[in-house]
Amino acid sequence: MNDSPQPSPDSPSSVQPRRVAVALVHHPVRDRNHMEIAASVDWVDFFDAGRVTLVYGVTPLYVVHPVESQKALVERLISHGTRDDRTSETRGRFDHARIVDSLDECIADATERFGERPLVVATTARRLAGQRPYATVRAAIDRGEPVLLLFGKASGLADSVFERSDAVLEPLSGGTGFDHLPVRGAFAIVLDRLLATDRSADARPVSGAPDGGQPHG
Repeated sequence: MNDSPQPSPDSPSSVQPRRVAVALVHHPVRDRNHMEIAASVDWVDFFDAGRVTLVYGVTPLYVVHPVESQKALVERLISHGTRDDRTSETRGRFDHARIVDSLDECIADATERFGERPLVVATTARRLAGQRPYATVRAAIDRGEPVLLLFGKASGLADSVFERSDAVLEPLSGGTGFDHLPVRGAFAIVLDRLLATDRSADARPVSGAPDGGQPHG
């Protein structure tokens, strides 16, 4: 008789290897007047997204932009983030980043890497019909299904991106009515909600802290 404990359905040993890629989409996105545009590359967004993807083991990090001068900037950023004299344990190494011309190229590349077409999941601060809860997408990831997450620059992804996506995540909300996070903030929160490995730790009380709270000091 085997009395050894069996893994729970949510234990790491029961979760399939995660196959998740992300795309920082600069075109097509919307400006504040809801016009479709190509947004400029922000080096801060790129490096912050790069570090977040390294923390959660997400690869590749795609940067979608059709403009040659902006693509050249991304290439310089990737080169800067992979030089031996510019990388460290805290800075990370960004050779998992890829620059692509379009969403079509992004999906095609991810399909080749994963061996099958990924579930294309768009993110937005907008309220749209049929948006998916985080638990649904997280379950797909934990089953080992390939997923490509899309994050839009400027004022968010253009409507044409939602039409081509397989799912749209429900928006993040802090309950204040102001839900327009900077893209790098939304990027980190979404990946944590989908990929954090031990949510049960959030509910465990800290020794010496009253009512399960954090000790002060």
